[in-house]
Amino acid sequence: MRTIFFLLILGLLAPSFALDSFQETEKTFYQTEIALTQSEKHPQNLSRGIFVYTHGMTSRYQHHYTSLESLRKAGYDVVAYDLPGHGDSQRELFDINGSVRSFEQLVNVLGEVIEDARSHYGREKNVYVGGWSLGGIITTVYLQRNPHLVKAAILFTPGVSLSIIHGDLSLILGVDTEKLIHDKAKARDLEQNEAFFRFPPPSLASSLLAGYAEARFKKGDFRTPSLVLTAGVDHFAHSPGVKKFYEKATASNGVQIEYAHFPESFHDLENDVDSKDVIAKVISYLHRH
Repeated sequence: MRTIFFLLILGLLAPSFALDSFQETEKTFYQTEIALTQSEKHPQNLSRGIFVYTHGMTSRYQHHYTSLESLRKAGYDVVAYDLPGHGDSQRELFDINGSVRSFEQLVNVLGEVIEDARSHYGREKNVYVGGWSLGGIITTVYLQRNPHLVKAAILFTPGVSLSIIHGDLSLILGVDTEKLIHDKAKARDLEQNEAFFRFPPPSLASSLLAGYAEARFKKGDFRTPSLVLTAGVDHFAHSPGVKKFYEKATASNGVQIEYAHFPESFHDLENDVDSKDVIAKVISYLHRH
């Protein structure tokens, strides 16, 4: 495991999807050498726990600055990171033959980040996790294997059930940014940003489908209380299928899953038209758990 301990470099924040606003975090967030960012510690008596966030395919953690900063202000010690092969992560996603190492690597990295976050902020604190899209799949698989290490989870439009038309095809034809978010200007900015690779390599797509299959077919052992957020205009995740998956995954164990549906939103819930309501719902849920 590569140490992510206290070698924090102030201000070395890479270009983001909202660069001007993200630079405001220099006083509250610090970045390590492997593109993991940690908020400064809250005083022990004011901290509500640790929140670890995993972004989606072809994205990076900085895309979610607004929601991460809102959680920090709400009292959570926030940790976010770039997945291998994304953003500024120095972890390689591909082997020497150009093939994705494995979906397993993505799940293991989340485990490493959680462990380092606990070492940094305190093992006595509750740990919460969040994941968007692919990050939702990674988080789901991690929690299936480690049901008792996390207090609760937030799953933003998780990709455990894909839209046949756009979800599956995006793994082959590329991500259409105008189907991620209503704001066309922001969608164009995403497409033009060098950090956002629109066309995932075939080997990445096949690896992600392997993770998708694992999340779908290894059901019955999801035991973490969670808030599942879905979008009504989601071109990537199939919202009814997402809800059905988690209902089946928890049907025999009594774990409480809450659902929040936002009919007007696209897949990128945290940055779309209902973003304020989304983060308010998330904070309310976390405060209750």
